[in-house]
Amino acid sequence: DKTIGHDYGNCLHAIYVEDASGKVFIKANDLQQYNLGQFFDVWHKSFSSTQLGNCITSQTKPVNVAVNGKTTTEKNVRNILLKPNESISISCDE
Repeated sequence: DKTIGHDYGNCLHAIYVEDASGKVFIKANDLQQYNLGQFFDVWHKSFSSTQLGNCITSQTKPVNVAVNGKTTTEKNVRNILLKPNESISISCDE
């Protein structure tokens, strides 16, 4: 979705995308660090260890998140920091 972070054409959030490449941009006026949960909030999509959009899993079969190809051990996946040039993949196996 190339409109993430572009609210009604009037506002550009600090977290946004420019095209359908999947690359997320962060442009902030301070040194604040942003996390994966904040990106999903800007996107207006549900995201937790057991929900990805409309896909709902369970505590025993959680949403899968990998950073640079390595499955994360972070219990609260919303807290994963967005860092330059990292690749984050997310999947939901219902």
